[in-house]
Amino acid sequence: PKSGQTFTIQAESANIHFDISEGMATIKVVGGYIHMSDGRGAWIREEEYPFPLPLIDKQRKARHMAANEISKELLEIKQKEKERESRQTIATAMNLMTGRFEEFTRQDFLELVQSSGTDLQRTNKLKTEYHSRFAMAGSCFFFVL
Repeated sequence: PKSGQTFTIQAESANIHFDISEGMATIKVVGGYIHMSDGRGAWIREEEYPFPLPLIDKQRKARHMAANEISKELLEIKQKEKERESRQTIATAMNLMTGRFEEFTRQDFLELVQSSGTDLQRTNKLKTEYHSRFAMAGSCFFFVL
């Protein structure tokens, strides 16, 4: 229910339909009993319950990537970081030379400065996965010896 109350359904049959494009899952219950957390309950003949799907991360997890894909993405992130750093340096220099110090408090400048945090987190995950693969292979090799 929309009130956030929990409930349990027991049914003769149920079907789940996933609509990925809409981000919804619909559960169709036939011949069941619904039991609410406040103690109330009701019999249902046929009912459909839509649920939103959790947001799906568009980035592939590092563990699902090949080593060359990880290397390629690390290079792309490094290039983006260099470009972002250049833009930040140029914007900072222009603001200092022209005396427009209020520009340092503008939202677009602050976003430019803070945008490196997400790339740094992704870089760390990719590097960890990349190196842990070689560490695991090496440890297995030395264990066999």
